[in-house]
Amino acid sequence: NFAVPESSGMFDPETKKLDLLTVVKKDIELFGGVDYLHLFDWGWDPVHGRCGDYNPWVYLGGVENFRNQVTAVKAEKIPVGLYIEGILVDPQSELGKAHGEQWQMLNAEGKPYTYFAPSYHICMRVPQWQDYLSDTYARVKNETGAMGFYIDEYGFSSPTYWCYNTTHGHPTPVTPVVGERQMLRQVRTKLGPDAAIYTE
Repeated sequence: NFAVPESSGMFDPETKKLDLLTVVKKDIELFGGVDYLHLFDWGWDPVHGRCGDYNPWVYLGGVENFRNQVTAVKAEKIPVGLYIEGILVDPQSELGKAHGEQWQMLNAEGKPYTYFAPSYHICMRVPQWQDYLSDTYARVKNETGAMGFYIDEYGFSSPTYWCYNTTHGHPTPVTPVVGERQMLRQVRTKLGPDAAIYTE
């Protein structure tokens, strides 16, 4: 279920009550401890989807509501990390509507990748995407106080994600590796040295 944190019991969409700490304390009782809280799909909302905008604050009852819960977990000496997608952008997101088709990777037949359709599979070599996503990491860090940041789906250097889109200004075909390195460097610079970056 991509509607996390709704399905986890951490969030009630009717009351807008977000309660990370109660769930964490239950896990501590069951497992003996929690070293790190990773929030997968915290950015989902029913209008804009899960990937692209990372601005679910109206749905989650406000950014302060979210930040206060992150602060409460951190007060228990448990770091908080947030999932952000490194390739996919949902078509219903504001970003998807504005740039998804233009920035997406194309395969050798000139067609969009469909591994995670209907999401757009964005090319890491597009400079505007590098700017947008790295700025998103910095914004989210500032808004939430989280100190760990996941970037999903990086590390596939096989033709799985080679881009043949001739409108991007890169050689075709191109492996994602160079674009991933460029993106990660920008993300690191904009997050600063005190935040952790992790990927698969």
